[in-house]
Amino acid sequence: MEPTARQRRILANLKDSNLIWEVVGQKFFLQFDNRTEREIRIRPGQLDEMSNLGWIRLVQSPKAEQRLDRYELADRAPIFVETRKPPRRESRGANSIQVRRRG
Repeated sequence: MEPTARQRRILANLKDSNLIWEVVGQKFFLQFDNRTEREIRIRPGQLDEMSNLGWIRLVQSPKAEQRLDRYELADRAPIFVETRKPPRRESRGANSIQVRRRG
């Protein structure tokens, strides 16, 4: 089975060390994308499907540590993960300097 575009994005974020964390009292998990500085909400059903396919795995924290559960890439996942481009930069600020070469 090929991953959907959303699943590829989730896997790419995991490859870039953007873990998926449980949110206490909510019916979704969060993944913070360090590259774009945005949070991505993920439904548990999507994570269960990806886990059943062997692409990700749940890492449960011992209850004594009072830490949240999280998901990480499984050994089989990297075959689907592609390299992502850096985010596009917004327009240059007024303080930026442009140098033109004559030639």
